[in-house]
Amino acid sequence: GGGSRVWLRSGGEIPSHAFGALPRRRRAMPIGDRRSLATASPQYTALGQHSEGEPSCLASLFPRYCGGRDKTSLTQCLTPDVEGAGKLAGAKGDDQSSSNWQRTCAGCCCASCCCCVALLVLLILIVVPGVFAAFGPYLLCLFTGSDCMNGLLGDIAMSPVGANSVPLGYFLAAVFFRDRPDLFNATSIEGWADVKRVSSELPGRTWDGTWWRGNELGYVVNNPVLWSGSGIIPASIGLGATMQQHAAIRPFLEDAFRGKLEEMTVIEASIVEFLRERRAAGNLQIPGDLQRFVHQLLHRHVFGVDASWEMASAFVELQSTIVRMGTISQVMPRIFYGLAGLKDVEGRIRDYIRDYMIMLEAKYGDRITSLRDECAPSPNCSLQLASGMFDAMYAAGGLSVPGGVQTGLALLYSTSASNPSPPTLTAVPKGEEVEFFLETLRLVPPVYGLPFWSTRPTCAGLSHEETMALNATDGLTAACPQQPPDWLTGFPPVNQWQGGRREVASLLAAQRDKLVWGEYADKFMIRDAATYKEKFAGFADFAVDDSIAGGRNNRACPGKELALQIGAAFFRVFDVKSWQPGDANIKIVPNHPTTQVGAFDLVPLPTP
Repeated sequence: GGGSRVWLRSGGEIPSHAFGALPRRRRAMPIGDRRSLATASPQYTALGQHSEGEPSCLASLFPRYCGGRDKTSLTQCLTPDVEGAGKLAGAKGDDQSSSNWQRTCAGCCCASCCCCVALLVLLILIVVPGVFAAFGPYLLCLFTGSDCMNGLLGDIAMSPVGANSVPLGYFLAAVFFRDRPDLFNATSIEGWADVKRVSSELPGRTWDGTWWRGNELGYVVNNPVLWSGSGIIPASIGLGATMQQHAAIRPFLEDAFRGKLEEMTVIEASIVEFLRERRAAGNLQIPGDLQRFVHQLLHRHVFGVDASWEMASAFVELQSTIVRMGTISQVMPRIFYGLAGLKDVEGRIRDYIRDYMIMLEAKYGDRITSLRDECAPSPNCSLQLASGMFDAMYAAGGLSVPGGVQTGLALLYSTSASNPSPPTLTAVPKGEEVEFFLETLRLVPPVYGLPFWSTRPTCAGLSHEETMALNATDGLTAACPQQPPDWLTGFPPVNQWQGGRREVASLLAAQRDKLVWGEYADKFMIRDAATYKEKFAGFADFAVDDSIAGGRNNRACPGKELALQIGAAFFRVFDVKSWQPGDANIKIVPNHPTTQVGAFDLVPLPTP
């Protein structure tokens, strides 16, 4: 159509509008022609050079292309050669086009040079000092001794991360600081005797204001934003409520989760129906289906209302989200809170708590609605109880019971070398279903630890002295004052660690203490009922002191008997020979920080 094109050696062409007007080409140059473009036509030269030695843009950016062309410096190479451009175009009107093109090339090169200079300045002024600040002290400590190194590691481990000031060492404990929790102001109490001692002291020490409890489940520090929309203060899982709040609602929790022998036949019938439905569906997903079923059981037991499979599935989906985001969101910078979906999760938790509040007020009437000041600064005890009930449904019972059943099934079916049970364990011994379930919980406890703070963290907005003044005897230790919402996160700021000293009684270590459980403490071996009654600690069994507030500040699991009834009933009904795993290589790692037992499916075998 008369437009000019420049043919490249690589086999393409550049339209003329990229360069300005060029004279009409006389004939097309075959790409495979061995002659140089300059020889074939004076108008078209190699891409690195215009006619008469005039530099192109590539020559401008890479001065070495100018060598031997009477332009031996970058400045000369970038100087427009109007005369040469006139010769290239063969017409006066093309002088300006060539000059404009060269000025464009010069601008590109100058911009590139400026970027390089800027990066160099950034490197000198920021990166190098930053690297020295990060690693300089480490290098210096290599020559000054262990005290310096411990201090430096402590500073690194205590560096606050995320919006709630949780230290870096907490997140890296499993990798770098497994044996040095002291670097981030933490202590793991691991001997069975020591765990029993501090557990038994917990009701009294928290009641008199010496110790404090936070928003934690075992070793996990939950993000308070997930509870911030319900209206309870402090925004926390029920285990982090004030002593007065806990004492007010614990009798209701004990009543709601009390195991009733008359319900055993109902529980067993429900398990039979559940397994029949899973057989008809073609598989049993573990742990997902177990979590849905246990939620249905607990919902009917606590509220007297059936929850459909769809309702249970929706709850389990939220449950999984809370477990996943409760810790991951703690490392998230404040600026990302609005993008992480935390508001959505917080809103869904709030909706469940409000629904539970309606059903609990209908169940307990004036017994709960008349309690208000006892749960201050929360609005009332109905709300406080509903929040605590949600925590029990999603975590304490909703995860622990199906987790124990999952472990038992894995022990029966796994062919992995990680399976700590003997090869002879092919079925649950008849009449020992309770002991079998207790042994699974001993070996792989759903909750690893019982946490408390010998020194509580400094409240956001207060000094250390002002925070310590909130501690009081007779269960009157006060919650931290709620702060205005942070403009970046949209939630009230909370300090969950800095300034405090955390202690965790390791239930995992206590239940594998060879001084108590024998040489094979790390193996699966069913003990007699008396041994478990005397030594088992998986339900925080020793955190009991009925002399304190009439037992209302006890910290042992209020649903222990119901959990054992469900677990024992499941293995009493379940027929091992009627199912087989889709993949028998099921990993069992009791001390894994996140996944002790891998997920797997069971497939029903044809009935004879």
